Amino acid sequence: MSRQLKDDNGYSIPQVFELDGATVISVSDTSQQSAAFASTTTAIRIAVTNHHVHFSVNTDPVATTSSSIIPKDWVETIAVRPGHKLAVIKGNGAGQPILSITELV
Repeated sequence: MSRQLKDDNGYSIPQVFELDGATVISVSDTSQQSAAFASTTTAIRIAVTNHHVHFSVNTDPVATTSSSIIPKDWVETIAVRPGHKLAVIKGNGAGQPILSITELV
């Protein structure tokens, strides 16, 4: 589902968000959950360094190595719902990923 805004001519309007808190996680081989997103959070910015990770977003998510992937040294913005959480797990191979989750309102 896309929430991309469009102008009267159908052109995409870039969205600008206010930052509302960040969490940094040293990702392991076991699925880890974030805290629930705030009631005002509509999107999150995920940044990962050092190694790729897999993630899932839901009310009680579990990430597996079959979940959506974020490559190393990548930043992704995704729409979320208030109260949902992000689960993350390290991808296969060497490296120690660090993940930053910034809530956007």
